[in-house]
Amino acid sequence: MRHFDAAVDNLDERHARALGELHPQLSPFVFELLDRLGGRFKLWDGWRGEAEQNAAAASGNSNASWGESPHNNLDAEDQPAALAADLVLDPRRVQVREAETARRRGKPGWPNLWDDVAPDSLRAWADLEEQALAIGLERVWVYRRGVWQRDRPHVQHPKWLQLRTR
Repeated sequence: MRHFDAAVDNLDERHARALGELHPQLSPFVFELLDRLGGRFKLWDGWRGEAEQNAAAASGNSNASWGESPHNNLDAEDQPAALAADLVLDPRRVQVREAETARRRGKPGWPNLWDDVAPDSLRAWADLEEQALAIGLERVWVYRRGVWQRDRPHVQHPKWLQLRTR
């Protein structure tokens, strides 16, 4: 249980940080989306720095290198102003499976915040897709492990290219 509690504490910290990193034109969309999803999701990423973005690209979790992603936007004062957000399941509200990699690393009980197998998590992801599109957020496809697939946790402002400052 302690690993579950640690994961949830980390999740709440990341959520709070990511909310503060959103571009003011993306924030209303994200708040509306979170409200429509009834607390089943938390933000995982808003803004990504250069090392984080390049690591995401190198691991296949992003198609974009530093400066090419809506996660990398800075405002006129060089402060994070992300035009995209990645969401994860909140295991307090959605039944998820245990994270396989965490168990192998000696952290049994660590929840899989990206679970796409458990029926409850599949319903939540489908709802995210429907609600994000309903309020006008863009969804994207990524090429991962040799297959094009929906970037399940990612939402972005529909005019991110026009809004980005740098």
